[in-house]
Amino acid sequence: MAGALLSVVTGSAERANLFLLAAVGLAYPYALRSLLGALGRDTRLAIFGCALFWSQNLTVGLLNFVASVPLVLFGLAEVVRQASKPTWRRGVGLAALTVAILYLHLSAFALFVAQGVVLMWLLPTPHDAATVRVELVERMRSLPRRVAWLTPAIACLGVILTAGRAGAAATADDGIEYAPRLELVRQLPIWLFDCFRSRVDDILGGSLLVVLVALLVAAQPLVSFAEKWQRLCVRALFVIATLAYFAMPSRVGAYALLLDVRMTTFVAFSAILLPRPRGDFRGSVPLALAGALSLAMAANVAHEVRAFERDEVGNFDDLLRAMPRGKRLLSLNFEPRSMHVNVNPFGYFGSYYRARYGGVASFSFNEIPHWPVQYRRDARPPGQPESGVTWGNPCMFRNSRDGAYFDYLLVHAARNPMDDAPPGPTWERIGSSRAFHLYRRTDG
Repeated sequence: MAGALLSVVTGSAERANLFLLAAVGLAYPYALRSLLGALGRDTRLAIFGCALFWSQNLTVGLLNFVASVPLVLFGLAEVVRQASKPTWRRGVGLAALTVAILYLHLSAFALFVAQGVVLMWLLPTPHDAATVRVELVERMRSLPRRVAWLTPAIACLGVILTAGRAGAAATADDGIEYAPRLELVRQLPIWLFDCFRSRVDDILGGSLLVVLVALLVAAQPLVSFAEKWQRLCVRALFVIATLAYFAMPSRVGAYALLLDVRMTTFVAFSAILLPRPRGDFRGSVPLALAGALSLAMAANVAHEVRAFERDEVGNFDDLLRAMPRGKRLLSLNFEPRSMHVNVNPFGYFGSYYRARYGGVASFSFNEIPHWPVQYRRDARPPGQPESGVTWGNPCMFRNSRDGAYFDYLLVHAARNPMDDAPPGPTWERIGSSRAFHLYRRTDG
């Protein structure tokens, strides 16, 4: 909805999406700074948040989840303030923020609820060590009233579940899969830093991790009971995020995928809360190094993206301009491997046509059964809904059966299958850009 409204101002869905992503990226360090300040931690640690925006979550295209991360951090900061000094105004704002997190992503919502409820229970800091047990028991009794701001979001969640639009309930596949726990340990650095095939991002990301560990080792000593309680609250957030990462299934149903590994971002943000940097050079030097590493990571991302566009995209805009408005385009990605990016970046290039010129661009998320925005029945591209397969798998395409629906084919392949003249409608190649080849149906 935000993108649709912005497109009216920016003039295109593409520019609106770029604006939203830029705003989300800027929000990462500011949201972390807000949470650090609310918890009484050193706000200079927010510099680490800059490096966590460009992760596998972004390159895979989990944009809703990427956008949910700063909202969760802002929300937790408000939970801390509400627990210490509750107000009606902040409670209403928290309720609205929680609903927004729910509609961005269910996984982020589940983690936010778990961490938010624990913070409401642990905060404010008890008066002294002698009264901790009594105060925590009393807070447990009043906890339902103190988390009443969750009520609107829970009601909306009930509507979503009743409608059957979540996870396995929206498909014929109700299977649930879990990844081996040792594999999840290996995936942590990969999903945080390893976006490109070069080793530069690995080295920079590993260096940031070393800096964070150094800040943990050279932390300020804890003196007061309040400082020790703050440490307990921060550790609780880290433990909850880590448990969520290892307890989350990797797949639910046919299309809810990568549910566990995407939570690496929250594990990293929770870990950034742990150090207590010193005020002298032992704290300032590592933080300055973290800032330099973050700048280097940004420069490396810019270099890799430009190299990807030069070597693997080419004059793709010319292919888009070769198609009239409002036609039906099918993308067949037979060559998913990239020379620069670790994940498959080619599957949704056809969506640029739909964003700029309208019509139908398949494959898209609108063909996934649990997606909230769907094609009308009379406009839905052909597929195999009974088997739960759409054109995300290009080998399912049969020209004799499916080709007549589409006006254009965008094939990404080293060797073009349409050059072999398969049975069905005939196609004429009208343009190429690197491994992209555009075909126009010629039989009317």
